[in-house]
Amino acid sequence: MRNTKLKKIRKFPLNDNTCGWIQTLEPRTKPIKELEGDLNTDFLIVGAGFTGLALAHRLAELQPQSMIVLLDAQIAGEGAASRNSGFLVDSSQAAGEKLSIVSKSYKLNISGISYLGELKERYGISCDWRKDGKIHATANRSRNKDLKQFAKRMEILNFPYQIFNQEQLQKRLGTDFYLFGVQTDESILIQPAALARGLVENLPENVKLIENSAALSYDLGTNPIVNCKHGRIQAGKTVFANNAFLRSSHIAKHRIFPMVLSASMTRVLTDREMNILGNPDPWAVLSGHPFGATVRLTSQRRILIRNTADIWPEINMNGENLEKRIDRHQLALRRRFPKLENLTFEYSWSGAVCMSLNHSYIYQKLSKNAYAIGCYNGGGIAKGTMFGKTLAEELLGWESQHIDTLNNLEKPSVLPPQPFLYIGAKATIALHKLRVGTDL
Repeated sequence: MRNTKLKKIRKFPLNDNTCGWIQTLEPRTKPIKELEGDLNTDFLIVGAGFTGLALAHRLAELQPQSMIVLLDAQIAGEGAASRNSGFLVDSSQAAGEKLSIVSKSYKLNISGISYLGELKERYGISCDWRKDGKIHATANRSRNKDLKQFAKRMEILNFPYQIFNQEQLQKRLGTDFYLFGVQTDESILIQPAALARGLVENLPENVKLIENSAALSYDLGTNPIVNCKHGRIQAGKTVFANNAFLRSSHIAKHRIFPMVLSASMTRVLTDREMNILGNPDPWAVLSGHPFGATVRLTSQRRILIRNTADIWPEINMNGENLEKRIDRHQLALRRRFPKLENLTFEYSWSGAVCMSLNHSYIYQKLSKNAYAIGCYNGGGIAKGTMFGKTLAEELLGWESQHIDTLNNLEKPSVLPPQPFLYIGAKATIALHKLRVGTDL
């Protein structure tokens, strides 16, 4: 007799179809298959972002005789995996964290970058992989102190980095907007949708990909069952890797919450516009303020701006609400590149991330044969990949250098109850937006 009750999932992804990273790809070759009827499988992975894809690839590699089902509510790899700014982060600014925690996070990130690099080479994935690092920069002199403290921490931990003054930044970026910057040299820049697409297109033969099939409810009995509209899947082991939708799946719902970010990408810059900038190589900047703008000049000569973050209980953002945020993207673009007065945005989109108050993660056993991983606080490509790879190894009893680290993570802090959570979170975000100043 099953001794668990059915849990209904309350929210489902409804991604817009205007993401520039996705829209500039060639059409996908792998056919889309939806769930029709019931399935039994050895492993079920709910969520086909970078975590789910890494988990599926590693399980299939280590146990090719097992059947693995990778389930996604929409199109695999086209959720948050393709909607970020395309950073494989080595280290983050994260002021106030203990050096031991920063060091562990760095090792996880570097291992995730390494594994993605292996998969990219193995399958010949073309994703504009660039070892250019990322620059944390500010246009506000009051934030120079924070960035200098960041550089000092990099020095203490012996992480490779560089410091840039305004003149050096102007030459590197093609704008005199920024005053001071710190580059972390082991970050990688990618076209995120191309990397995700490549991992989807090259799933091993024993991985069955099911798309456009949302998990509606589940039962975590001895052999967990996940119910979809047109069938159910029973698995020996089930992993929930649906990140921003973990909370609405009744997983750690008192410890994590979703945030929605939005971004815009310009049309391709003309030769004249590139000459105005000084023909710089592609680059990526993160603001010295946590709510400042993330900006990239891509290899395709497009400029990407992301400078909004909202508590958004619905998770999915409609076109009308997105339009309001494009004005902030436009303002950030004009501030940085006033000479490119005719430059316009071609694509704008939104995407969800999963957050916790203490910036910790979910790596959790839910029942005898069910697990959950996620909550990467906006830095999930490398770290999420390593979480997926490590859990695959743990499920199969393999040794991994990171299993002990992940099993001993501090839990995300308990959140205030509703409605105080969203009231407090919105007030905090509003305060940050007021303080971001010139870094918008």
